Amino acid sequence: LGTLYLLPDDVREQALADLDVREKGGYSREIVQVSKINPADLSLTNVTALLYRGQAPPDDVTRSKVGNFWGRLLYDDSHQVAVMSSSVGPSGWNGDYIFELD
Repeated sequence: LGTLYLLPDDVREQALADLDVREKGGYSREIVQVSKINPADLSLTNVTALLYRGQAPPDDVTRSKVGNFWGRLLYDDSHQVAVMSSSVGPSGWNGDYIFELD
């Protein structure tokens, strides 16, 4: 379950370039099939979407340094909120992004 954003053609390339900066270091782009819900009749339409997927640390050495961080991050909502709301990356504080989501 998530949110699907449809970007107008005139902003798509710049938005993707900005996201590539924001999501670097731990995310990969993937093309996926998703089901879009039609609010009028709750029918589903399959569409192709771009997904930025978070990646676990690349090797056992790195994983041992962060312990069970990734498992907890995937399944513990309060931990997700704590990490996201306090993280700062190359493009700034995550809160600037999180609080703008619909």
